[in-house]
Amino acid sequence: MPDWSYRTVLKPLLFLLPAQAARGFALGAMGTLARLPLGGRVIDFLGHMRPADALRRELLGTTLASPVGLGCGLDVHAVALRALARFGFGFLEVGPVTIEGESAQVARRNDLEAICYSPRQPSLSLLLARQRLRHVASLPTPVFVRLGSAAGATPEQATRDCMAMIEALAPHAAALVLTTSIVALEAAWSEDVWRSHLQEVAAAARKLPGSPALVVCLPPDTAAADADRLLAPAIELGISAVNISGGVSLDGGRVIGRPEAAPARELVRHLREKWGEKATDPPCPPFGRGGEADPPTTHFGKEGKCDPPNPPFGRGGQKELAIIASGVHDPSSALSLLQAGADLVQIDAGLVYSGPGLPKRVNEAILSREDVEHRSPSPRAAAPVSRPAQQSWFWALLMGIAMLVGGGIAVAIASTRVVLPYDEAFVGMSRDELSRINDRLLAFMSHDRVSLAGTMVAVGLLYAALAWFGMRRGQHWARVSVLVSAFSGFASFFLFLGFGYFDPFHAFVTAVLFQFLLLALHSPDPAPAQCGPPDLVEDRPWRLAQWGQLLFVIQGSALFAAGLVISWVGITSVFVPEDLEFMQTTAEALTKANPRLVPLVAHDRASFGGMLTSCGLAVLLPSLWGFGRGRRWLWWALVIGGTAGYAAAIGVHLAVGYTDAMHLAPAFGGAAVLYAGAALSWPYLCGRGRE
Repeated sequence: MPDWSYRTVLKPLLFLLPAQAARGFALGAMGTLARLPLGGRVIDFLGHMRPADALRRELLGTTLASPVGLGCGLDVHAVALRALARFGFGFLEVGPVTIEGESAQVARRNDLEAICYSPRQPSLSLLLARQRLRHVASLPTPVFVRLGSAAGATPEQATRDCMAMIEALAPHAAALVLTTSIVALEAAWSEDVWRSHLQEVAAAARKLPGSPALVVCLPPDTAAADADRLLAPAIELGISAVNISGGVSLDGGRVIGRPEAAPARELVRHLREKWGEKATDPPCPPFGRGGEADPPTTHFGKEGKCDPPNPPFGRGGQKELAIIASGVHDPSSALSLLQAGADLVQIDAGLVYSGPGLPKRVNEAILSREDVEHRSPSPRAAAPVSRPAQQSWFWALLMGIAMLVGGGIAVAIASTRVVLPYDEAFVGMSRDELSRINDRLLAFMSHDRVSLAGTMVAVGLLYAALAWFGMRRGQHWARVSVLVSAFSGFASFFLFLGFGYFDPFHAFVTAVLFQFLLLALHSPDPAPAQCGPPDLVEDRPWRLAQWGQLLFVIQGSALFAAGLVISWVGITSVFVPEDLEFMQTTAEALTKANPRLVPLVAHDRASFGGMLTSCGLAVLLPSLWGFGRGRRWLWWALVIGGTAGYAAAIGVHLAVGYTDAMHLAPAFGGAAVLYAGAALSWPYLCGRGRE
């Protein structure tokens, strides 16, 4: 469910359902797709959301592909982790997990962009958590597990439950998040009881092989003084990570979403100022409500001096306090949390309201703020190259220019002579003799060949633009778009096996252009160019562009599907009923006149289908992956290329008199979709922005 489909169609439909039903349907659909044999590839293809290598982080003793994670409370029952792991997240938090599991009422607060739970968040049972996590053990994305406690549990029961969950879930988790709340300061949870709870939990975790990192969770609306009192004993024990999430109190329940952002940011700022400098190595931090120094005797030697503190708790053992914060609904809120001092940020309800592309947009915003010297170049860009002929974009550009020029020449020939000497040699008849077989035969062949040539011009324009403006700037998506589209086009040459006409000139041109493609594939990419300011908020041009992107995706998909259909027709029946009606003949009559005539027509039709398939991919892939604010060149490439293709196809039909309404409807419909998408995308792609 990319943003262009979710924000335009799916979100309005899902929001017609009750919150529980909508969430279950959406997560269930994603989970089912990810479990299919090629489901994960489909998600990657649609979203292209893998984080850049420069976003990699080493924290909590594990490697995170991105500083952006999924917060717990969204996929509570862990049914869609395989899908969510491909959304560009650096980690996934599962839970809360309790021994028996609990249910709760779920509602949406659209005015707050929040999800409401009453009276508490639902939780996943320990038994089900073990089963679900065992099934996703092979995920490359680290999993954090939040441990909860049953409602009304005594401190002793809560400690026993927590230790049982640690023993069962530690093998499947990179980090275990210990839930706290303000009740930890009530009578039953005195400071000594809280300290004892942490000591027992930490001791149990350390006994396990490869013990996961322990993280203390604080709700965003925790008061600063209370947060200090809860963290102090944890830090003394070496638990040097805190997760600020879990929602804020509202109307007797908990609310996760946009209301978390402001209090989370303030709490992050406070904790970073107080604990940020080597929080695990303080000189016996004070513990007590009045701030008096009353350190535990276990940390003092015989002479009253402080013994070395406990080492940081976790696989890696970072020294500074690691802070994870939630409340991200747009890139701006993520950057504000990071600027306040957070190391990692989490998305929960923001995925529901902003769309599944939010992690990618946040990653791009973070990447754009990174200093150039801290970026790690991709392996293909590691070796600098200076001459254009040594870079992939140069050969892709030559291929595009060659197709553009060749398409222009083909339009001229197909509009005048129509057939070439080698066509006449194949059928053993001259152009005039072909005309005498059927007075509309050459007009029909012209309509196929002009349509093919116009599509070739469109593809050449798109390849040249993608090479010069995309590949030359190190845009990986542009490279993939050109290579995938071109390989599909060259593969269509072998459709001649279905109709038996081996066109030597077609084979020669294909062989020459294929060398350009191989050189583009083999040559290295230039280093990625710096991005401009990121999209921090969802403004009106961005929202309109979601509809425009949807129409361009539909355009590319329709062209691709039409190409496959036309190719199939070309190698099977060759003609559709409208074709024979236009020529007022039958396929049998043409075959009787010359057995090689139908294979000649089939060659044109299959070639057009193959080129249309390639064109569909050249439109579809940049539409999926390349939309970015201020990317004017992409808008012009799509519009000019589309105009060339449709002008040739529609113009030749009108010129030869092939005006069947049903036959022309797809071309006119495609042109309408093209210009509607262009109009909706104009403010975003061609307005002031990054490029």
